Amino acid sequence: MAGPSLPPTAVNSRVFPAPAVKLSSEYVDGCDHHYGLPTQCVPVNFPPGTRNRCQWLRQHGLSSIPVSKRDQLKIDTNKDGVACGPGDA
Repeated sequence: MAGPSLPPTAVNSRVFPAPAVKLSSEYVDGCDHHYGLPTQCVPVNFPPGTRNRCQWLRQHGLSSIPVSKRDQLKIDTNKDGVACGPGDA
């Protein structure tokens, strides 16, 4: 005589976490991660009509931003490794 059988939902009731997904893009959140700390966001695209990116960033609380990789936005004009800092246009 066979024992009681469990309903199909009870047999496979374990929940496995979704596999971690590594995002290949450094811009997936709209931030350019070549700049600043992980908690800072230098936008990839500035609002239309923005003429001076450093001025816009300063108005939003970011200045003297470390450049960790390439200066793609060309905001470290004196190439000292600090974007929108003293000496940058």
